[in-house]
Amino acid sequence: MNNFKKHAHALILMIDEILKEKGKSRYWLSKQTGISQGQLSQYFNLDVTPGLDVYLKLLHTLDVIIFFEDKENDTDLAKLFNQAMDALGRRNNKLRNN
Repeated sequence: MNNFKKHAHALILMIDEILKEKGKSRYWLSKQTGISQGQLSQYFNLDVTPGLDVYLKLLHTLDVIIFFEDKENDTDLAKLFNQAMDALGRRNNKLRNN
């Protein structure tokens, strides 16, 4: 199994644990996201690897925020994030600028 698959599997398993921690069911997640229970089962059984859009939808539904970290610490990720949000016109005024 390549590294991408390993990380993808780890992420979906983490999402499953978050669901349990929050006391939510896969049925609830299906209803909230519009993703069928069968499709969710394929993701959580590691039969199918979801795309980034699906991960983001699942995490958003669970009110989970993800962030990026620069291992070499030579990139101002907060600045780049703010620039991207501004360019998209999606800056949430409730969020502070980093």
